[in-house]
Amino acid sequence: MDVFEGFAFTQDESQEDIDVILQKFEALCVGKTNDTYERYRFIRAYKVIWTHLTHICQKYANLPKHANKDN
Repeated sequence: MDVFEGFAFTQDESQEDIDVILQKFEALCVGKTNDTYERYRFIRAYKVIWTHLTHICQKYANLPKHANKDN
């Protein structure tokens, strides 16, 4: 109830209109995304995946070329 009482309504908006109230609650609860932080998380995840992939490729590239050959 405290949150509802804190909403600011313009002259065009009615405190009795449920659609207006739901829009205000949605704007309050959903919030906005922080693009900088989301970009940081994406790049960090990309670097982690790339590091693991590079490590795996190097590991298998260093295996002997003649392994498991019957001569």
